[in-house]
Amino acid sequence: MGRTMSFDRAWISVVMAADAIWLAALAGRQFGLGSFLYSAAKLFNGVLVSALLCALASRLVWGRVRRTARRRAWRAAAASEQARTCGGHAAGTLASQVMAATGGVGCAAVFASAGPGSLGLRSAYSAAGRSGRRGLALGPDTRFEIGSVTKVFTGLILADMAVRKEVDLDTPLGSLLDIPAAGAVTLRSLATHTSGLPRSCGRPRLASLLTVNPNPYRDIGLDRLAAALARKPSPVAGTFRYSNVGYQLLAAALAAAAGTTWPCLLQQRICGPLGMTATGMNLDQKTARGHDKAGFPFPYSDYALLPGAIGLLSTTADMDRFLQAQLYPWSTPLWPAIRLSRTLQAGPPHATGLGWRLKISGATTLAWHGGLTSGFSALLAVIDTPQAPRGLAILTNSPYDALLEVGLKALRSSRVRLRISTASTRKEAS
Repeated sequence: MGRTMSFDRAWISVVMAADAIWLAALAGRQFGLGSFLYSAAKLFNGVLVSALLCALASRLVWGRVRRTARRRAWRAAAASEQARTCGGHAAGTLASQVMAATGGVGCAAVFASAGPGSLGLRSAYSAAGRSGRRGLALGPDTRFEIGSVTKVFTGLILADMAVRKEVDLDTPLGSLLDIPAAGAVTLRSLATHTSGLPRSCGRPRLASLLTVNPNPYRDIGLDRLAAALARKPSPVAGTFRYSNVGYQLLAAALAAAAGTTWPCLLQQRICGPLGMTATGMNLDQKTARGHDKAGFPFPYSDYALLPGAIGLLSTTADMDRFLQAQLYPWSTPLWPAIRLSRTLQAGPPHATGLGWRLKISGATTLAWHGGLTSGFSALLAVIDTPQAPRGLAILTNSPYDALLEVGLKALRSSRVRLRISTASTRKEAS
C-alpha cells in the first residue's frame, strides 16, 4: 500500500536536524571550530527554521483556502442537484451536503428508509469528491476507516454474547482478563463509558510523530495497556467518561470469553450473518487514501493489537446491510442482540446503549455514533419511529466533525423532529 510521511513528522525532523547542527557547531567551537564555520552553521540553522515557519504558515493558509473553495463549489453542486430533484430529498444529495459543509476531499454515503413490511426498505447511495488514490473512484464499494463507529460493532458482539448467555453484562472484567487495575469494572460499564477508565493510554503525541506511522496506539498491546493503567489512579465507576481504553478492554474480554480473537468474533457474529464482505481491518486496493484537515495525504491508522474501539474499515454497501438489519432486525438471526444493543443501559445526560449513543424523545429513538481518525471521519445513525424508521451512514476520507449536523438534517428530512446538542459530541467521536 505504501506510506505517506505526515507533515507533522516532517517538520519535527527538520527542527531536530537544525538543532543538531547548531549544537554540533556550539560544541565544536569549544574545541577550536573557526568563527566562520560557526557562523555558517548558525546561518544554516536559521535558514532551516525560517523555511519551516514559512512552510507551516503557507500550509495553514493553503489548507484553509482550498477547503473554503471546495465548500463553495459543493454548495453550488448541492443546490443544483436539489433543483434537479424537485426540492432535493436528503438521500440523493447527502454526499454533496457533506462536502458543502466540510470542504473535505471525498465522501460516500447511504440513506436507508423503511415503510410497511420488508418490501418498503429503500436505499439511496451518493458519492462526491475523490478517493485520493489513482484509478479508484468513490462508490458503494470504496473502503474507509470508520473510527469509533467500530464501537457499535463491539457493542453488538457484547449484546449477542449476552443473549446467548455466554457472558453477563455485569460480569467483572477481572474474571475474563488479568488486568488488576481494572478488574472490578463490569462489561456493561465498559460499553457505556461509565467504567471510569481514561480516554486513552497510547504513546505521547511527540513520540508518535517521530515513528514511521504517527499513531499513538501502534505497538500498544494488552500487556503494555495493563502496565499503563497500573500507573494511573484507580477508576471510579459510575460517571460518564468517554474511553477508547474501555472498548479496547471490552473487545479483548469478549475475545477471551469466546476463546478467539476480536476480528474472528466480528466475522462470525456480525459480518458473516449480515453478508458484510468488505468490513475488516486489512487494507486493500479499494481503500481510499486518508487526508488531514488541510487536504494533504495522511498515513493509515493501525489498531491491530488492540482492536474493538477504532480499527475497522468498511464501505457504504456494507453499512447499508448493517442499516437494513437495524431497520428490520427480526429478519436477521441477530434481532434479539440488535434490540438489546439499542436498549438504554445508562441514563442521561449521556444516554447510551451497548455501543450506541441514544436520544429518546417519546416514541422516537435516535441511535448514533461518530468516528474520527487522523485521516477519516464517519457517522452511523438510525432513527426508530413507529411510522418511518430510517438510517444513514456517511464515510469521508478527511477528518471533519460536522457530520452529525449534516446527518441529523438528512434524518429530519421526513419531518422527524429530534433535537440533540452537537457541541458536546465532537470530542467523543474519536
